[in-house]
Order: sequence, then structure tokens, then C-alpha cells
Amino acid sequence: MRINSLNAFTTNHLNFNGENNKRNGMKNAAKAAMVATALSALAPMHQSCEKENYVHNHYFEIPTDTFTQKELVPTPVPPQIIFIETQLPGDTVTLRDTIQIPGDTVFIKDDWKSDVPPKEEEILDNLGIKTTGNGKFILSTSFYDRKNNELVQRHLNGKSSSRDGSILVYNVIKTRWDDESEGVVLGKNEKFEKHLVYLSEDKRELGMKILQPKVDIKPAGTEGKSSWGAFTKGTLSTPGNWEDANAFFMSAENGIVNLSNGFSLKSAMVDQAVTVTNPHNSEWDLREWNVIKGDPD
Repeated sequence: MRINSLNAFTTNHLNFNGENNKRNGMKNAAKAAMVATALSALAPMHQSCEKENYVHNHYFEIPTDTFTQKELVPTPVPPQIIFIETQLPGDTVTLRDTIQIPGDTVFIKDDWKSDVPPKEEEILDNLGIKTTGNGKFILSTSFYDRKNNELVQRHLNGKSSSRDGSILVYNVIKTRWDDESEGVVLGKNEKFEKHLVYLSEDKRELGMKILQPKVDIKPAGTEGKSSWGAFTKGTLSTPGNWEDANAFFMSAENGIVNLSNGFSLKSAMVDQAVTVTNPHNSEWDLREWNVIKGDPD
């Protein structure tokens, strides 16, 4: 059986191989259109891996600024505390770091509806990840990737998500461990992504498209605070400055999350943690998950 991790949730870039898996970039930036090409098994994901795989092409427009600011209602995301234990290569000492993630504000429309969040929660439930807060949208997700020594944060971008709720857009900041500080320093060593999350045509699987900046971005961030403002002004605020990096579908069954690119996720041995297995059977953990749900106030 082939299984994969959420790159919406993992920090490894999962690359497609072969002639049938060529990635398509953005087309016609003025219309903000793109091709989301993802591998998906024609047979159900729980069947044998010997079943032949087919390529399914899904075409949709990048939802960008579909809501005006007047239509959106601010929803506060509460501050979080995350505890990180890491061991640097060649080191025998395990370092423990405490990160205080300041609260932020997510803007969404008060009567906005989407079929995507229930499928997101189904994935999390299969992994044993508990959520906090009430509401139908997953506003914020954070965890620590022990393989890449990165703190991963995702915030729902209501303004850029589609009006009909068919595609949700998340802004993503990955903050690498800083050797000099012996810890994760918010606003330092950052890289940026966008995650487009949607359902398969039969609504049985959760799809994800990963976008990365076409150029390296080094915003003049404030130490101790993540650089979310980079998404709203400057290079990253323009759809044409993003390119597709990866795409896949996810399905959940019996505590396992199956992806169409050969990775798998399962609940780890500790609370609020997930074990990732790659196609070569290497494993690592994503720890200290914080998932916040909410609706407009």
C-alpha cells in the first residue's frame, strides 16, 4: 500500500518522477490560472499497491483576493506555546526550546461555507490530533518537524480563498532551527509557501497543491515575530511570483493517512505527534501539533 504525508503539514518537498508527472507552472498570471496536476490512484487507496496508477489533471483558477476587505471579519488566533526537543548532528546533548507563538488575526467572511474543513478534520482525527476552539474552519496549524529541524506554521488566508469555499488557501512559514541561538527564533531563518487545499471530484480525498516563491525572499522581519506581513505586501503578494512545487491527494483509513506520492502518516507514540514514513521506509516525527478552529466573531 502506498501512503504519504501531508505536505500541507510536512516540510519535505515531495517530488514527482516520470514523464506522466511533469509539473505545470502558472499560466496567464493576469487571470491567475494554473494547472494542479496530482497523482491519484484510479482504484481506491486501500487496494493493493500493484494496481496501476493513472494521472488525473485538475484545472482550477488560483483564488486570489476574491473577497474585499469590507466583506471580511477579523477572527483572532490565540497565542500558543510549543516545546521543541532536538539533537543536532554529532551532538550527544538534547536541547529543549520553548517557543511562544504570538496570536494573530485571520480574516474570513461571516457566512462563508466550505466542504473542505470536514475532510481536513477527518485526516486529523485519523492521526489522533486534537483541535482547540470552536467553529467550522481550521484557522491555524503549527508543529515541529524533527527531521528538518523546522517549526511549521499555517494560517488560513480567507481573502485569497475561493468565494464558494471549494479551495482554501493557507499561508505557510517554516522557521529553521538557529544554531547560533540554539533554538527556533521567530522572524529568523524563514521560508514561505502557500498551500491550496481542495477536495477530489468525488469528494472522497483531500487534495493539496504546494506553491513556492519563484525567488528567494528574505523579509526584514522582527525577531520574535513571524513575518506574516510578507504575504500581504511586496513580492509574495503577487500571484505571478509563485510557482507550483508539488501536488497530491490524501485519504484516511484505520488511523493511516494515504497519499498519492508514496508517503504515509500515522499517530506517533506521544500525544499530538505524527510519524512520517517515506517511500524508503525512513521515519521521523512531527511533534507538538497545535490546531485552532474558529469562525468570524
